[in-house]
Amino acid sequence: MEAPKIDAKVSSLREILTELSDIDVPWYQRTYKWENSQVDDIFHDVVFYAWDAGRSGAFLGSIVFAPGEKAGAWEIIDGQQRVTTLTVLLSVLAHSLMDNAPTSPKIGEVFMLLHRKDGTPKLQPKELDFVIYTEIVAKYRKGVLQKYEQGDKDAAAFLEKSILFKAYERVQVMVDGAVSAACRERGIERQQATEQLIYSLLDAVRLVRILAPDNSDGIKIFESLNASGMPLEEDELIKSTFYMHAKVDGYSKDRVQELWEGTRGSISSVLTTSAKRSRFLRSYWLSNHRFVRKDGLFDAFNQWIIGCVNQAGASKAFKDNCAHIERSLHAYANMEKAASGYEFMKVQNYMGATMFRTVLLAVYDLMYDGAEVQRIESVKRVGYVLESVLVRMSVAGQTTNVLEKSISDLAIKIRAGELGMGPDMLEEKVRSFFQQQHLGIPTDSLFTSAFVSSSLEGGKSRKWLPIFYRLNRALKYPNSISAMFKDNPDFADWTICSVRAPLEAPSASHCKDLGFKGINDYLASLNSPGNFVVETPKGEELPLNMKFSQHSADADGISDRNDKLAEIAVKVWPLW
Repeated sequence: MEAPKIDAKVSSLREILTELSDIDVPWYQRTYKWENSQVDDIFHDVVFYAWDAGRSGAFLGSIVFAPGEKAGAWEIIDGQQRVTTLTVLLSVLAHSLMDNAPTSPKIGEVFMLLHRKDGTPKLQPKELDFVIYTEIVAKYRKGVLQKYEQGDKDAAAFLEKSILFKAYERVQVMVDGAVSAACRERGIERQQATEQLIYSLLDAVRLVRILAPDNSDGIKIFESLNASGMPLEEDELIKSTFYMHAKVDGYSKDRVQELWEGTRGSISSVLTTSAKRSRFLRSYWLSNHRFVRKDGLFDAFNQWIIGCVNQAGASKAFKDNCAHIERSLHAYANMEKAASGYEFMKVQNYMGATMFRTVLLAVYDLMYDGAEVQRIESVKRVGYVLESVLVRMSVAGQTTNVLEKSISDLAIKIRAGELGMGPDMLEEKVRSFFQQQHLGIPTDSLFTSAFVSSSLEGGKSRKWLPIFYRLNRALKYPNSISAMFKDNPDFADWTICSVRAPLEAPSASHCKDLGFKGINDYLASLNSPGNFVVETPKGEELPLNMKFSQHSADADGISDRNDKLAEIAVKVWPLW
């Protein structure tokens, strides 16, 4: 599919406000949500570039616009929080100038850029934000802001609910502080300091202004931006596809908003960062549909939603699909937090096994109508097979990226019921699936060889923490592999310690006295698993029953320990 043709260029805020005279925030976009730290960051960039005209301006991110429903209007697809903050800052600077230099020509210039010819703001936020923003960027105070400044309690109670108003107050304090500091440190008047900040904001800092040819292209624009080195947030654009196709009726709009923005159980409330939301959306897609490249995920979601709406109608399509996504979200969140029966996943999460949630979501759905204990046991057993694949490939230094397509294929087979149901059958069939994939998963002999020759980089390789933990559980409960999943460890304060620390400059004779072939053999052995234990905050040393004294940490002692640990590892992470 040919990427959409877009108009993207590096622009100043002045250029954007001059070029686009009517900017709407679509109804499906969230209201103003920026936290103090985000407001602070963008303000500090503006201040940094205010005092040196020779500096290249700071890059403040991308803003994507698409044609709006009204003639000549543009809708913000991505970047509305940033634009709102910058224009609020611009208004605060102009009001500061009005207080100290009311005849400055900069005042009229700023308010002309912020408003249309009819006097309304060029930027049109949504809901409560619209009322407050309109008064913030007005040249003269009126309405609720005027009442607030006069001490009206009802106005204060009303504004207290607004995150935008809180950001406005914070910007006022920061502007006053920055202007005062400039006067004190640079020996300039407040007018000059304020005008210099206005120059920095309007002309020095830079944004990438992106105009999509039409609204649908705004959704798929991520592919073009990635190719240009200007990535956007994946989850926000996918969210936009849901909202745009839900416009056709009121129920769909409310249901989509509940899925994405509800106060409890929504995608935004459960997964609090863009990265987490994007990982979930990819896992969901690969688990339910087909494998797609990362840069094709937006188009896949978009085409899927269009197909569902055309086939079943908007109300039924969004009712069914939103309910299913919420169900998967609940399971995914519990897996990520290792909670509600999925405590065993804390170890796998620490191993970085997030891609396996694609398969585990399929198992969860397959067993959804059965007993919870059977569902969790099935997820656990399949997760254990996936862990075996991960550990074997990781220890052998093989990339696990090649697994993603196979993981998606496996998930779809599980959903289709091709691998049967129940913990025992699923575990057996999943092992058989990987056996047939020819992915180069190390055999027992290759895994053993890779294990004993692994380097723990002086104990810095923290991927070995969960490996040592699993080995310790196998030693503690030799007749019950399932007992490895009983505990819920927290690796944050665990440390990997060497039994014999290597000398900085070992001599050949010293190495041979300890039974090593030479210096290289000595250094390799002292970095191998057999020379390390894990220390926990409770004073434990893992693996248990495998510790040896400093005096026996010679070539034979380390080699023997490596062999014993590798022998246990083969049993802990069986192949077929």
